[in-house]
Amino acid sequence: MKSLNKPTDQYQNLGYWFLLIVVMVVAGFYETYFITFPEPSNLMIHLHFVAMCLWIVLLIVQPFLIKYKKRRLHRTLGKVSYVVVPLVLFTTFMIALNRYNIIIGERTTANLAAATKMPDWKIRLNTLADLGLAIVYFTWLAIFYTLAMVNRKRSSAHARYILAAALTVTGPTVDRFLYVNMNMPKPLGISAEFISFLLIDLILLSLLIVDYKNKKPLKPLALSLGIYAIVQVLYYLFFHSRIGLS
Repeated sequence: MKSLNKPTDQYQNLGYWFLLIVVMVVAGFYETYFITFPEPSNLMIHLHFVAMCLWIVLLIVQPFLIKYKKRRLHRTLGKVSYVVVPLVLFTTFMIALNRYNIIIGERTTANLAAATKMPDWKIRLNTLADLGLAIVYFTWLAIFYTLAMVNRKRSSAHARYILAAALTVTGPTVDRFLYVNMNMPKPLGISAEFISFLLIDLILLSLLIVDYKNKKPLKPLALSLGIYAIVQVLYYLFFHSRIGLS
């Protein structure tokens, strides 16, 4: 079986594919961010966008540095991600927390005026369920980035976990494009988030088959696909069903 550290790996061309992320981000956030800039006025949203842009730039540039044997610069920029990715995660958490508090306030007010009162714990759990997608993608990014850094000295595994981390951009962009831009929350009767999940799974499965045919170690992509699949199942069991508390 070929070495997991062999530098002549097709994943050094990932930069070309990651350029598609730019197209996805522009398409997905054109209606809700780009044409309304500098609104929304929430500073955290702008900070999140800047952090995401830096992360995407790193995703695109880093494979090219490996391809053209600029390994020292690659390692230096890799250390920049130690700040950028935690910033992406932090701003994601803060935006979700702010949204959670707003929804809780609105539902608590509505609940006080309702004839039949809903317990406070049920309101909070249902609100948490409404933020399920944000929690899911936050979890995936944290897991795959951590795996990529743990395997940073094993270049082939590192590249595959970075790819898995990069796929977390798929959901927020595809979902927004279908929901907002196309006004198609359920194209062909299928939810937008299911389409995003399926797209991620198919990409990973296809690459896993390629690795199998090329006699590459299968663990990185198999583990990535397994983690994506398990979290997707948990999402539909707990979040998508609103924890059965509706």
